[in-house]
Amino acid sequence: MVSGNQGLLTGTIITSTSNTTVSGLSIGGNAVTAGGLAVHGGTNNEANKIVRTDGNGYINAGWINTPSGDMPDTQSINRIYCSDDQFIRYKGVADFKQQIGLTYKNATPRSANTTDTNYWTGIMGWTGTDWNSMSDWGCGFVDSWDSPANRPPVGTHHVGIQALHYTNGTARYGWQMANGTGNNRWWLRDVWGGSFSTWFEILTSTNYTSFAPSLTGTGASGTWSINITGNAATAGGLAVQSGTNYDANKIVRTDGNGYILAGWINTISGDNGTTAIDRVYASQDGYIRYYTPANFRTVLDVPTRNGSGVTNFGINTAPSNRLHINGDGTNPAIRVDNGAVVLAASAASNSKTFYGWLPISIAGTTKWIQMYN
Repeated sequence: MVSGNQGLLTGTIITSTSNTTVSGLSIGGNAVTAGGLAVHGGTNNEANKIVRTDGNGYINAGWINTPSGDMPDTQSINRIYCSDDQFIRYKGVADFKQQIGLTYKNATPRSANTTDTNYWTGIMGWTGTDWNSMSDWGCGFVDSWDSPANRPPVGTHHVGIQALHYTNGTARYGWQMANGTGNNRWWLRDVWGGSFSTWFEILTSTNYTSFAPSLTGTGASGTWSINITGNAATAGGLAVQSGTNYDANKIVRTDGNGYILAGWINTISGDNGTTAIDRVYASQDGYIRYYTPANFRTVLDVPTRNGSGVTNFGINTAPSNRLHINGDGTNPAIRVDNGAVVLAASAASNSKTFYGWLPISIAGTTKWIQMYN
């Protein structure tokens, strides 16, 4: 049987009422449809058409849906389908974790250790895992129990966290922190290219009394740079004076007005030499105050002098009632002025004859004393 539209059929066709058997059948030519469906012309994203490959053998498709069954929960995966374009590609688990910022160094899930889903917490590690070995898994949370090697010094089961800059299984750079068996004790250690340090216990509000020094100050030695708040009974072994500062070996304090109330005061200040003074310390009560020299002289009613050195010396400055001592080396003399009365020296020689009258007042009456040699 030959059809110009459908191609050439050769062979034997056997039919019956119950079935049809085709044997030795050959079809040539190109059909428009197959099973009633046309073939896609490009991207396979139209409804009810036959999917085709493109010139490279790739399937260009729209949405893809699969009714494939669920994998067993304990079955480890080794492919994760992902891509940087529209083609579906895959990566291994470690490569995929690295791509999304997780550690490349460990791809073993907890399901590889147990079927108990309560352990599938996202942590790395299992019973008996060496803490040094866990550091080679990179950054993340870790867990090991049953007294594993290189664990913290207290406890047999610890969970923790670790951060690694680099590890090749021998040279490691990073740190580990762990907490053990719910006892509120935290441990920290680090490594930088060589061996791990010892585990150091972290100071917390629940264990600080186990350390020296404690917050009470016991056990301290050496030099410490610290800030202390609160109120101490002593400072430097000395108590603070409660009132006037006259008790032996106490800290001097001010009163409510900011004044220092003290007993004896001793100073080891140096000699001021010939520097002119501008303060004289004196007071009318128990407080130390100062006077200027002029005010101090006025308060003591000390007369002034006119002149200095070896020339003239005068007591008071009024023209009368003044004593002059002339020490010019040529005419040494003593002169007392009191109005018109003058007692002076003769200029004849150094052997002077003094004459005149010296007035004095006795009980309001002026008396005259004759001066002579």
